[in-house]
This record gives sequence, structure tokens and C-alpha cells, in this order.
Amino acid sequence: MNKFRLFCLLLILFSASILWGQTPSLSKKGAKEWSYINSQATLRRYELILPQLEKFVQSHPSFIQGRKLLSEIYLYTYNYDKAANFIQKSIETYQLNDKYWWQMSADAFQSVKKYPEAIQSLKNLMKVPALGLPYQKVVEEKIKKLEYTWLMIQNPVPFEPINLGNEINTAAYELYPFLSPDAEKLFFTRKERNEELFQAEKVNGVWTNVKELPFNTNVNEGAQSVSADGKLILFTACNYPKGLGSCDIFYSRLMNGVWTEVSGIGSPINSTDWESQPSISANGMAILFSSNRPGGKGGKDLYISYLNKENKWMEPQNLGTSINTPFDEETPFLHADGRSLYFSSDGHSSIGGKDLFVSRLSENGIWSEPVNLGYPINTEKDESSIYVELDGKSAYLASERVGGQGRLDLYQFVLHESVSSTPATFVKAIVRDVHTKVKLDVQYSIFNFINNQLFSFGNTNKDGEFLICMPVDSTFRLEINKPGYLFYSEQFQTQSGSMIKPYVLEIEMQPIALGANIILKNILFKTDSYELGELSFPELQKIIELMTTNKDIKAIIKGHTDNIGSAKYNLELSQHRAQSVVNYLIQNGISANRLTAKGLGATEPVSSNDTEAGRLENRRTEFQIVEQ
Repeated sequence: MNKFRLFCLLLILFSASILWGQTPSLSKKGAKEWSYINSQATLRRYELILPQLEKFVQSHPSFIQGRKLLSEIYLYTYNYDKAANFIQKSIETYQLNDKYWWQMSADAFQSVKKYPEAIQSLKNLMKVPALGLPYQKVVEEKIKKLEYTWLMIQNPVPFEPINLGNEINTAAYELYPFLSPDAEKLFFTRKERNEELFQAEKVNGVWTNVKELPFNTNVNEGAQSVSADGKLILFTACNYPKGLGSCDIFYSRLMNGVWTEVSGIGSPINSTDWESQPSISANGMAILFSSNRPGGKGGKDLYISYLNKENKWMEPQNLGTSINTPFDEETPFLHADGRSLYFSSDGHSSIGGKDLFVSRLSENGIWSEPVNLGYPINTEKDESSIYVELDGKSAYLASERVGGQGRLDLYQFVLHESVSSTPATFVKAIVRDVHTKVKLDVQYSIFNFINNQLFSFGNTNKDGEFLICMPVDSTFRLEINKPGYLFYSEQFQTQSGSMIKPYVLEIEMQPIALGANIILKNILFKTDSYELGELSFPELQKIIELMTTNKDIKAIIKGHTDNIGSAKYNLELSQHRAQSVVNYLIQNGISANRLTAKGLGATEPVSSNDTEAGRLENRRTEFQIVEQ
């Protein structure tokens, strides 16, 4: 029930308590019947006395206290159509003009979605003498809210929800949908007596194999979020012995196909207050959550915590006044584009109690004014917990709709363009030893190629694989390191058409040994120039670190070109480029006697020079160990 209705009903109840204590001029029999009806109403036996009260009002139509009580009980028992008609007739017939009648009228009309009539009742309420300034402000806000609701209803957005079916949805509550990047696994919460965690799989386009996750106990576990690679799950648990507050965020890792023992994420994310509804970013570098901790904007606020280079979660930051209000903000979901935040709130302009909104993160780190997802995605009821797939359009929602299995069900739908997200994709890497083909446990780092900002980092563990989501049509630099091996570098661009199947990188690492050779894919020169570009410096630093750690290594830097131009020109250009790399390394502490520059021109192509893509591969710089 929203705040205004609760306020109105409390006032109605207050007025009724005064009226129930009075016995106006009635016959002895009528007074006795009225006294009995009052006593039962005081005990809230509304269904019991409703037929008797209806007959009483028919017998005593001008007895206003009886009409008022019947109006109230119609509202309490959800007989909204009866309430709206009866209240309107009472007002018109008996020229009633006090705040309690107009309150009930507005509430009844709103309940049957007659918003113009509800707005007019509130405007009539504003004209009642001696209303009082505090209450006037409440009514003014309510008028604005209903006018906004009516405007949204008159301008619906495209929305065709598809119920996920009986395998997922039951007579209980299903909520908090969360999918794997390939949309083949669905994680969700089901609430009957307690909240519990479930997982389902899509087989031939149908959701099936629903099973409980192994974290469920006899208290609440829910509101889960899963890392892109499926190896980390975060969820909320309340009243856990390991918790710091009433509800806290916990996690488990998938190791060799088995979930590890549940652990609290700890301080500074968890506190002695309420923390819930975690959402891990697609790159694994941030966690968003809702909390009522002190220092917020009021109610429950959204916070974000970033992972630092020491693999520790940093002090959470409040998302600020553009997102958070004096009321409640909950259920954050950050899309894989890294800038579209979906959440629920009853503090922004809403149709119902809690509505779903989207806000965008600007280049300078400011969240935009939230946009309501529109009607009928949002309804007069509470809406929360949304998930948006990598394509930025396919979405999942927990909602109570006509024709559902009961209470909250999970639905799939397509977001309209104005509130959809920028498409994203996922990259999968498999790392092996170049000779043995054994998968390696390595450390990886991914950087934005243009500004060298760290995008993500982590370890593959023994399975030698990692998977990460990222925006499409962006260029990234990948670094992989493992003691005893040459570092690996790669530059790649995610493509628009690769949202369903991942961008796969097959990576082979070379042990540090005589003859080992790597292509320095991120050493770049301007066209027809041997001047090192700024984007080359991170890669050059990796060579410096390698040769500083392995002091016995001597290496040759080899320069290569495509076949455009004369052989002499290409040979000279490649020699100059190799020498530029050697000069930079010497200037940064590497002994000159450990380095040799050699230009090979176009004599050792690795691809065809008949295409631009092939020529690009042939224009390269290599690092080869010649002494160890």
C-alpha cells in the first residue's frame, strides 16, 4: 500500500473511531443495531457485518455516520467499484463536503483506475476549509502523482510480456531474475515461507531442470547476482550467524564444479545495518547494492563498491542525489554496457508505489536523471527486479499480472528503444602452454586500448579459462602473465554481431627459453614512421619488467612490414622501427649489450599481403630470446 493511501486510511480510521463512539438520534431498535455494528467494526469483523450494515443503511439512508462506515468497509474489503459508486452518490445526494468523504472518494476512484475522477476529488478536498498547510502539501503531491500516472497511462509504451511458464512460475513469489551471458541459465529467487535460490536451464528454447542451489537454509536467501563466468554468486541472507547486520551480502565460488562454503563479503560492504540486493558488474570490478546505512539520502539508498588492484572491495560510495531520494531505492542492475543502471524507487515520479527506472552514467562519471520505464511495464502496483540481456533489449521482470501462475511471476519482454541499453558481448579466453597444450593458471588484465584504463583483471585458476562481458565495438588490450613464461599481449575489438556466441581467444603461452618468440601486438607506429606511439608504452613497460626480472635474457627485436613500397624502403623502415624499440628500452634501464635490433622488411610475412587485414598482421614487431 502506498504512503498516501495509508495516510488517508489512518485519517479515515481516526474519524470512524470518533463516529463509532456516538449514537445519533435513532429509534431504540436502530440505536441498538448501530451499537452492535460499531462494536464489530471496532474488532475489524468487516466481512461479518457488511450485509447487516448494507441493510441498515438502506433503512436509514440519511444517517451519514452509517453511510461513512459502509464506505470505509467497502474500501477495507477491496469492494472498490461499490465504494466509488456509493461514495459519489452519497456526496451528491447529501451535499457532503468534508475531507474524509473526499479522501475516500479519491481512494476509491484511484482503485478502479478512474484517475480524472480521483484527481477532481482531491482538488475538491483542497477547497475544504481549515485543511491545514501540512496536509495541503500532501494532497498537492498526491494530485501531481495521479496526474503523472494518468499521463503515463494515456501514453503507453510497447510491452508484450511472456510468462516464463509453469516450470519456473508457481503459486508462490518468483522474483530477482538473473541470466548467464549466453541466456542459457536462469537464476532466480522463490518465496513461499522463506526466500530460496533456484537455477534453471534452457533446453531447446524451454526452461527446465529447475533445482535449488545448495545455499538454502531455514532463513531467507535471495536477490542473487552471478559473475559473467558463472563462478561467483552473490546473494542476500538475513539473520545469518556470520552476518554483521539484519541482512548482509554473502558469496560462494564455483570450484571444480562444486560451490564453496558460503562466506560473508565482510566490511566495508556489509555493516551492522541492512545490506541487500547485490549486483556485480559484468566486468567483475564493481558491486552495487541497497542499504539503509547512516549517511544516506534517506530510506534505502544505492551504493557502489569498486575492486582495487589488491583484490579488495573499497569503501562503498553513495550514488548521489540524482539516483537516491529520501525514500527507497532498491534492486540495482547494471547492464553489461557499464553505464545503464536499472533500479526500483518510490521516490522518483512513479505510476505505482515502486517503479522501475533507468539512469545513464556519463563520461564524467555523473548519473543522469532517472527515466521511468513507462506504463504498462510499471503499473499501479510495486515493480522491482529487472534483468536486461547483452543485446540491451531482451529483458526479464518480476511482476503480478492477470493470467499469471500466482503472486509475482517472471516474465520476458522487449524493452522499448528509449530505455534499452547499448549492446554488449562476452569474451572467452582459453590459455594453454604452447608445447604441452596444458591449460594454465594465469593472471590476466584487460585495458581500454584508447585511454589505458584498467577494465578488468583476474585469474583463470586451473581450468585455464576466463569469460568476461564488455561493450561492443570497443577496442581492448589484453595482457596475460605467468611466472616462467613470456607475457602475452593481444589487441582485439568486440563486434556488434557477436552477442550470442562469445568472442573466443585461443592463447598459447611460451615458456621462457632460448628461441622463444612473441609478437608485440601493441607496439604501434604512425604510418610510414618509426616514431613510437603513446599507445605502445604499456607494452614496452612489460618488456622492461620481463628483462628486469630475468637478468640473463638477451633478446633481438625484429621489425617487419607489409610489401607496400620498395624492398629497400621497407627494410630500412623495419630497421628503424626495431631500433626505436631498442632505444626506448635502453633509455629505461635495460643494458644495451642485451638488445639487438634487426629489420626484416617484408621478407617474413605471416599472412597474405593481398588484403588490408593481412597486411596489418604483417606489420609487426617481435621479441625473441637469443641468450638465456
